[in-house]
Amino acid sequence: MEIIDHLGLSDKSKSRVLWFKGLICLLILFYFTVLYQLVAILSLGLSILFPDTANLIRNYTGNLFWNIGLHMMKSNRVKFKIYGDKLDANPAIVICNHSSLADTFIIHYLSRFSYKNKVDLPNLNFFSWFLVWRVPTIKIILHWLKCDENWEIDEKSVLFVFSRLLKSKFSEWIILFPEVNIWTKENVHLQTGLQDKYFLPKFENVLYPRFSSFYNIITALNNSKPHSYSNLYDLTILYTKDGEECGESPTLMDFLAADKQITIFRTALET
Repeated sequence: MEIIDHLGLSDKSKSRVLWFKGLICLLILFYFTVLYQLVAILSLGLSILFPDTANLIRNYTGNLFWNIGLHMMKSNRVKFKIYGDKLDANPAIVICNHSSLADTFIIHYLSRFSYKNKVDLPNLNFFSWFLVWRVPTIKIILHWLKCDENWEIDEKSVLFVFSRLLKSKFSEWIILFPEVNIWTKENVHLQTGLQDKYFLPKFENVLYPRFSSFYNIITALNNSKPHSYSNLYDLTILYTKDGEECGESPTLMDFLAADKQITIFRTALET
């Protein structure tokens, strides 16, 4: 099953100690996923009388998931090095390639730890499978299990999906993975055949993007004016091994139970 490979549970090259260490870390993350869902359900009633308080509680619980994940990564020899310009905390749309489940944690790191003032950091919202989500819920995990990549929202439902973000009093980022599925050699091989059959453009380091999600967001913003979204970031995450491209993406367990130090760089593009 593909999700098992992305998590790293099928990695036989790890020692038993590292494998069980990674499994424990994954179970801890799953616990906070369930906790977030329970808090989100309970806060629905609270939002009727105190919507801002309910939103703060959801945000705090969701941040626990990402804080715990980043803490476990940094405790397991993952080192982040930040270079170049810092991102603006104002509302933004972020478009990024998708090479690993760890991408979501890296984006959270860039949004949180690149600022001196942690109070004004944006809330990160991932847009996929008809949903805008902050923490991978059980429903999102089921989509990962099915590798369900084909989806598109009709225009009548777009404003409903984005209504919470457009009305939010907080700074919100909307994260898009146009590839939807994670880049793997198998997915590249499958899409190469489809590209040859339908004369589509070929890409070497990314999967063929699904443009519908970006169109959905632009439609929502266009139909809801004025809005505060004025920033668009194009982010590329590249994983290398010993300084060279290895053609393989790290699993989430690689970050949670590393047998050697992993260094993540963020550099500004030279223009």
